[in-house]
Amino acid sequence: MRSLFVLSLFVSAVALADVGPPPPKCVVPSQCRTCATSLADETLGADCRAQAADAGLVRSDCTDRSGVSVSEYYCPSGKQAVRGCGCSSAEALSGALAALVSLALRRRRAPLPGRG
Repeated sequence: MRSLFVLSLFVSAVALADVGPPPPKCVVPSQCRTCATSLADETLGADCRAQAADAGLVRSDCTDRSGVSVSEYYCPSGKQAVRGCGCSSAEALSGALAALVSLALRRRRAPLPGRG
């Protein structure tokens, strides 16, 4: 029974090995223009890209993808869309809270000196 459990853990870990959280969204300055395209039909955002190029905007290296939709960002020179760190204050707070709870539970289970 134990070997079946270990085998199921191994198989599920291998199945989820390539699945991870999505990358954080791009942080886009307000002066930038967003052009949405589709991986299925790349001509979909051609007008937007042409207008951005005519306005003198430069395509940023940072793009966001959601399914088959890709958002490209065109910004003035000197401004760029950049990938965010993905670390919000709420995530930092929840991580700190989890660490404190873990520490409290560990100390609670530890035997007292002279009693164990």
